[in-house]
Amino acid sequence: RNYMPRTLMVFVNDEPSLSDSEKTEAAKEEAKKSDLAPAVDRESKDSNGSSLEKMIDDVWIVGDPNECANKIRDLYNLVGGFGHLLTVTYDPDDHNLQKNSLELLANEVLPKLSDLKLN
Repeated sequence: RNYMPRTLMVFVNDEPSLSDSEKTEAAKEEAKKSDLAPAVDRESKDSNGSSLEKMIDDVWIVGDPNECANKIRDLYNLVGGFGHLLTVTYDPDDHNLQKNSLELLANEVLPKLSDLKLN
């Protein structure tokens, strides 16, 4: 099981003019703009809110670089480590949103996780 890759949607925002909490909110807005958001939001809704909000808050990796690194570290610890981390990509209308998140993942988030051991 430890050798199984973990697949995630990742939305990272690191706009210099924003505070950390504003970066997280901006990343959430970027996630809501993704082409997958309408399909997720069509799923059942309950008293706890929309499916999209749950995915953004509890499943996808969304936030500023520090928050994203912490969420990945939490996942790593929760599942007992993993061999690889895969991100889901899609063909968005605005390619810059996804390109920016992937570049931030590679350059800002993953270096913060260099101490994690691959299983």
